Amino acid sequence: MRNGAWTGWVLVLLGLVMLSGYSSWWRLSPARAGDAARSGCAPPAVGEAGRSFTVQVPVAPAVSEGQTQRQYVIHVPVGYMSSVPTPLVLYFHGAGGSAAGANATSGWSELGDRDRFLVVYPQGLPFGRGGPAAWASAGPIDYGIDDLAFVRAVLAQVEGRYCVARGDVFATGMSSGGGMAGYLACALSGQVAAVAPVAGNHYTLTKLGCRPRRPVALLEVHGAADPVVPYWGIPDDPVWPLPSIPTWVSKWAHLDRCRLRPIASAPAARDTLFVYPGCASGSGVELYRLDGAGHVWPDTLAGKPTDTVMYSFFMDHRRR
Repeated sequence: MRNGAWTGWVLVLLGLVMLSGYSSWWRLSPARAGDAARSGCAPPAVGEAGRSFTVQVPVAPAVSEGQTQRQYVIHVPVGYMSSVPTPLVLYFHGAGGSAAGANATSGWSELGDRDRFLVVYPQGLPFGRGGPAAWASAGPIDYGIDDLAFVRAVLAQVEGRYCVARGDVFATGMSSGGGMAGYLACALSGQVAAVAPVAGNHYTLTKLGCRPRRPVALLEVHGAADPVVPYWGIPDDPVWPLPSIPTWVSKWAHLDRCRLRPIASAPAARDTLFVYPGCASGSGVELYRLDGAGHVWPDTLAGKPTDTVMYSFFMDHRRR
């Protein structure tokens, strides 16, 4: 074959390759295309998909009980592709729990594999020497721990290494971890689109105040017979006043500019769902009151697995 013919075929092949690349980019929305240009949207290390890793992140010793490194566990889902913007769920363990334990038992990593999203399990610090690992969900009051700074560092590191979709960062947690998820809704509203606390201790309202910069969707889950974090709160405690769950949720409805009269329904036996309609900017506020339930993470909500209900809520409240 003549040199001119060879040159023609090479140009045709190059054109097809370029067209294929451009068509893949064009299928992304402008926001998702911007995500694909972020530092974390790069070739991953071989074998990362479908595995969990313990990762260290530098922190300031003055607000970390003297530690210079803290850690979290990240689960990278099966089928993860570094060129595809991927949702991220933060899961905060309860007091006395651990990131490794949450990864092993919560079921969120398995759900992440099924629905292809990243899961990050931050590790709390012990409250005092020998104390249980927990979360400073009302700010750096207890032992000077600044967990908000820690979460910011975790998000910066994860978004630098993985292709995290803008507007698809969510948080959930149990008890002290639920309180931490609520804290992020108040303090990181620019990054976190929705939260789903379970049995959360929401001291943020009384100790710090809550001033989100933009609406954040809230799915609150709480047992009506919770003896640890009472559903009706401890509003008259002189040192640590705890707002009731209805007060906390109605506050969010106000912040998200929803209509303030919720619509109540009973989607399952002993589950009462309160939905605040008409919220601003595509946000939403919902409360599952678990009648007769204590300080627990329920297996189901409205007859469906709890984590599945939560993730569906997250996907319904992605920021575009």
